[in-house]
Amino acid sequence: MTHFFFSYARTDAVDDYIYTFFDELCLEVGARTGRAQDVGFLDKNQPPGSDWALTTGGALGTCDVFVPVYSSHFFASKYCGQEWHSFHARLDEHRRATGARPLCVVPVWWVPPLGGVPDATSWVQDTRDQFGADYAANGLRFLMRVTSRRNAYEEALFGLTQRIVDAAKAPARPVGVLDLERAPNAFAAATPPPPVRERPRGAVRGPRRVTFIVVAGGTERMRMVRTVLESYGEDWEDWRPYHPETPDPLALRAQGVALAQNMLSWLQPLDETLLDTIEAARERRELVVLLVDPWATGLEDYQRILARLNDRRYANTAVVVSWEALTADRGTAEEMLDECLSNWSDEKQVFHDNVQSMKEFETALAGALDEIRRRVVKQATKVRPVREPGPSSRPVVAGPGGVAS
Repeated sequence: MTHFFFSYARTDAVDDYIYTFFDELCLEVGARTGRAQDVGFLDKNQPPGSDWALTTGGALGTCDVFVPVYSSHFFASKYCGQEWHSFHARLDEHRRATGARPLCVVPVWWVPPLGGVPDATSWVQDTRDQFGADYAANGLRFLMRVTSRRNAYEEALFGLTQRIVDAAKAPARPVGVLDLERAPNAFAAATPPPPVRERPRGAVRGPRRVTFIVVAGGTERMRMVRTVLESYGEDWEDWRPYHPETPDPLALRAQGVALAQNMLSWLQPLDETLLDTIEAARERRELVVLLVDPWATGLEDYQRILARLNDRRYANTAVVVSWEALTADRGTAEEMLDECLSNWSDEKQVFHDNVQSMKEFETALAGALDEIRRRVVKQATKVRPVREPGPSSRPVVAGPGGVAS
């Protein structure tokens, strides 16, 4: 097990400064910890013939501290993005198992990146100001190259060393070899979701339209029923239960599934208008799908609204329940979900539970849309008796003089 994993962009190694810094960092950390070997991992130092993915994935899965070297090149590197994603997933697994998230990421600002850092790194504390104004403004490489800044470099080196030593006191649990080759790039721009379209007036009605009702809350609301909050954002539409493996909000991916079936879609939160929305959609021969966060069923107002739905069945409505993987508080959520929607759970074609990945979600949602669309079409083809308005008796027309004709 190495003490720290050094994640850097090869394009930043056009000179020897970055390797010199790594060597000096290893000396300082080794001196503080008493380690003579396995102080820092650098992929360049692997023996000839080594399996890069195996050795690098093993070091990343067992190291005590992750040291990313920030620069524009770093955030443009696919491999650095894969390393970041893999270590972040390891931290999430530790948090799911223990309830605590270790603070064992110590970034180095090598050259301040143009445009700032990507959103994937926003959860890491920015400590640049603690190592002096030159470091904050120009980065560590500047301090190394300019002779008059040597003292500032030494202070930053010692400060970073202390942070690594401190972070290693509470590392993430080792997970073995991380699969870097199949890991997504955490810094890659997300695929833009399909736009939310305004409902056109006078449009043709039918089973080519679906409303997704998101049964989830923002971070502050969910804090009332949960302590694990990484999957939530500012509001209901930001819910992303498969983060960090899939950072996109679930609602937007649902719209992508609808679009793939040539369907228009709309998003709205769960509120008091739920049954009215379903009834109106039924009249228009449109579909409704509830995207349910099981923990959100612990919110009192959601329980009250879902209790009304639980007493009814609608042919045009389906439910998909998305679960975060490996959560310690699942038992409580299962009980709340069962209380709210027990009468729906026995019909598996329109109630999809235990959906634990984005791939499973997209498959379940596509199946649910097919099923309720089939049911709506089937209902529409039933022959209904025609009932003409007005009196049931034949009218009698009076002639001249009041004589019936």
